[in-house]
Amino acid sequence: MAFLFAVLFTLQTNQVSLSWQQVSINEDLSVELPENHEIIDTLGQVIYVAESQYSIITLSSMPEFSLPDSESISLRSIEELKEFYDGLEKGTINSKKGKIISSNDILLDSLTARIFQADYPNGETMLNQVIVIQDHVYFASVRFATENLDYSKEEADRFFKSFQLNVKTKNQLKEVSTENSAAYNVGYFIGKYIGYLMIPILLICIIVFLKKARKKRAKA
Repeated sequence: MAFLFAVLFTLQTNQVSLSWQQVSINEDLSVELPENHEIIDTLGQVIYVAESQYSIITLSSMPEFSLPDSESISLRSIEELKEFYDGLEKGTINSKKGKIISSNDILLDSLTARIFQADYPNGETMLNQVIVIQDHVYFASVRFATENLDYSKEEADRFFKSFQLNVKTKNQLKEVSTENSAAYNVGYFIGKYIGYLMIPILLICIIVFLKKARKKRAKA
């Protein structure tokens, strides 16, 4: 992981300003991403990865059916949704022994979402925004060297504020049975899953970005 981190941010130091474009994720969500973004489909989970001037930007779009072990996003209230976010936070940082620096619930077009910052022992910081819509989890992340926090916050702010949702407030949570909820545990499981999944995904994208950088140098 230390090697991956080093290569990741070596790439960033060679970047120039990039154009951003609005990308339609599905009928419920569109976001703004750098034009160099790559799309990876892993058995129903669609992951967008882009390289900005100071950060690596990712967006994971995870429908319930794509989650391992048939985990169910059965949330009956905003309170349970917040428990889910609590668990997802904890699972995300535990996958790499990080710590939560800040965490807040926000409204995105009147829908309840969570933003949080996590720092890791290898000198990496992640700014995250997560929102659940029906049986779908959208996990957005901006990761960078902690020393670039001020610059990367501007990129994260642009990315997170670009979320355009086409869902009414009353339709954020799906109708579920009255069985006991395990919102925190499901969130924790998904958070750990995201944390471990991102390592090979980022490695693949770094290889792609390196190849593109070599082609640009060859043409220059």
